[in-house]
Amino acid sequence: MAPVEEQREIARLLNEYFSWITSAERALASALGSQESLDQATLAKAFRGELVPQDPNDLPASVLLERIQAAKEQGSNDRTARGRQRRARQEK
Repeated sequence: MAPVEEQREIARLLNEYFSWITSAERALASALGSQESLDQATLAKAFRGELVPQDPNDLPASVLLERIQAAKEQGSNDRTARGRQRRARQEK
């Protein structure tokens, strides 16, 4: 067994360290809560186009979406035509 004075000093240090750990846990919990709010705010800004300066020469998203849809439809038509050609060759 350690002398009583040494035991008291060890207990005092442990209490000090536990206090510091508790404080660090609270700070971490607070930071995590802030992070969630920041993540949501960042996503909202991204969807509004506010993260970077916008190029006035860029096309609106609606035009890009229309182009994508048209390309998908064209690809679908191309695949359908190829499938018909393949079936026609197989039937011969």
